[in-house]
Amino acid sequence: MKLNVKPLGMTIGSIKGVFPKLMADMLKQKGIEYSFDQMVVLLVVKYCVKTAPVQQDIAEIMKKDKSVVLRMIDVLEKDGLLIRSTDPNDRRRNIITLTEKGYEYTELFTECDQEITINLMEGLNETDVAVFFKVFDHIQNKLGLK
Repeated sequence: MKLNVKPLGMTIGSIKGVFPKLMADMLKQKGIEYSFDQMVVLLVVKYCVKTAPVQQDIAEIMKKDKSVVLRMIDVLEKDGLLIRSTDPNDRRRNIITLTEKGYEYTELFTECDQEITINLMEGLNETDVAVFFKVFDHIQNKLGLK
């Protein structure tokens, strides 16, 4: 049986850059001038499976170059959203933790994400949304991303 499907790469690619822009625009309206990726750094630190993520962990999770992540961490630390502290088990490594302000920003980021998601899913019923996420989870699993 042959499936009649649209090219997945092109379909995902067509929205890939739009969502971060929607998020950045919404955050800007709320007075937050950080990029989507900077906000993702905060979320990675908040939800990291390890109890003490380091720069390398964040770069691997985000699939970004370590130097790019380092620059984002520098900005977020300077602005008081993150703290770097030396790993007591390995002085060459810096543990990254959120400040109270960092936690507040992750909550705002999550609220914006929810608002955008609800707007984008408008017109779909609960079953449609459940199937969408089921299919997306399946694809992520097949790609080894979950």
